Amino acid sequence: MSATPLYSCSSATPQPVSTFTVAAPQVGVVMEIYNISQGDFLEIEWLDPNGGMPWSPEILPFPSPGDWCDSVALTTPSTPLAPSELIPGTWTVTLLWNGTPLTSLEFTITLVGGCTEIGLGSHFANVGSAGGAGTVAVTTGAGCQWSIISSPVSWIHTSPNAGTGNGTVAYSVDANPGAARTGTFVIYGQIFTINQASGLPCVTGLQPTSATYSATGGSGTIAVAAAAGCSWTAATTASWIHVTSGGTGSGNGTVGYSVDANSGAARNDNIQAGGQTFAISEAAAGPPAPAISQGGVADPWTYTQGIAPGAWVSIYGSNLANSTQNWSPQAGQLLPTTLGGVSVTIGGLPAPISYVSPTLVNVLVPRDVPVGQVPIVVTSQGTASAPYQAQSTEFLPALYSNVGPGISPPRFYVTAVDPVAGQYVGNVSADPRVSEAVQPGETIDLYALGMGPAVPFTTDTAFSGSYPLTSPVSVVLGGVAITPSFAALVGPGLYQVRIVVPASTPAGDQSILLDFGVAHSAQNVYLTIQANPAGMLRLPPA
Repeated sequence: MSATPLYSCSSATPQPVSTFTVAAPQVGVVMEIYNISQGDFLEIEWLDPNGGMPWSPEILPFPSPGDWCDSVALTTPSTPLAPSELIPGTWTVTLLWNGTPLTSLEFTITLVGGCTEIGLGSHFANVGSAGGAGTVAVTTGAGCQWSIISSPVSWIHTSPNAGTGNGTVAYSVDANPGAARTGTFVIYGQIFTINQASGLPCVTGLQPTSATYSATGGSGTIAVAAAAGCSWTAATTASWIHVTSGGTGSGNGTVGYSVDANSGAARNDNIQAGGQTFAISEAAAGPPAPAISQGGVADPWTYTQGIAPGAWVSIYGSNLANSTQNWSPQAGQLLPTTLGGVSVTIGGLPAPISYVSPTLVNVLVPRDVPVGQVPIVVTSQGTASAPYQAQSTEFLPALYSNVGPGISPPRFYVTAVDPVAGQYVGNVSADPRVSEAVQPGETIDLYALGMGPAVPFTTDTAFSGSYPLTSPVSVVLGGVAITPSFAALVGPGLYQVRIVVPASTPAGDQSILLDFGVAHSAQNVYLTIQANPAGMLRLPPA
């Protein structure tokens, strides 16, 4: 720089000012600069009476060489005003050329109008994301007129915006839909700062975001992604969904939950975790599962529990079928293993079915079912029962009989067939089809189940004929063993046994059973014998 000007700038020189109030906040200087090199710069620095620098230095670069002359108005910043702006006393403005001090100008700020001191009850407030309101107290001299420089942000509102002496400023803050934010407003140079929390959920995501369950329900976990220090809760209003672990957390975490079994229509609900939604869907309940009653597998005539290959058995329980159906096979037909949407396996083998109802299913035990404990499973409309363990034996003999009325403990009365007359004989009270009781010396045909293997041993096809048994059997009537004149398999699972009733058999109810040596039929079964009319003898059929 040179002390000798190349030309005069006197016409532009303002009158120097050494003192001013906030109503006239300008200081003017004139600078003449020549022989400027490209890249030179002028820097202006402000120092308050305490030696502080309230504003960043202003830098004026010169992009090209030459000479420069101008008057510069050094203006106190006005928007926003820093608290230190109104510090009374001597201020200094320093000019630096290329970083080297060039000259300094001093001026004095004097507070006027009774504003000898001014203060705020507080200088900041923290407001939640939902917004809110508050007040700030203004303390100053009795005659000091103050005003508010409104916040540069639209979400802070103040009232009143001016006053004299002590007063109160009310403010309100709008709800925050986004990230955390900060705003200010200025009361006569005093800054009031408002910090508002984020309206965004600090939980950033769930993994997975949904789950689907069958009607049986289940359980699962949800991974919660959240910022460090972010506190969250997980909850549901659905009575069939339960938060089992991780109901509260901070930062990343895991929520455990369970879903109850569904007995009704399909349903949907959710778990809320830190403002994020985890959707849960559960399928409608299907038909209730079939259930086999304890002790509910037995022969259908005398209710002896158990099973045997080639034996018809009754399965008792609940939800076994949704309708009642039966079949009448024709000779040569394969026996059906499904009926009315119901199927049964015994030891894993499909069993022929003759009758189904909600509480009873009649099946023929396949010939290849082994001896020992075997599982029985009933499947109805696609839903399977729990396996029922039944004891399988070689024989499960049962004579065709009916329960006698009004007798306790129960007695079973055999209904036999007179092969000569083709009529039913036995106990009229137990079976109204019976024409008369059996006479001594009479030949009768008994019908039975579960008498074991025959040659051939057919359990999957309807047939008519007679297949001889592979094991000998005797009929014990009133304690007397009778050797049958005929014993054979005459239909799927149905056996015929022909005997001659001994002439010495006394009248009345005589116990009767089938005896294989290793097994026998039920002992509470009786054959009703009538007295033989004098001089009458029944001849055996030809």
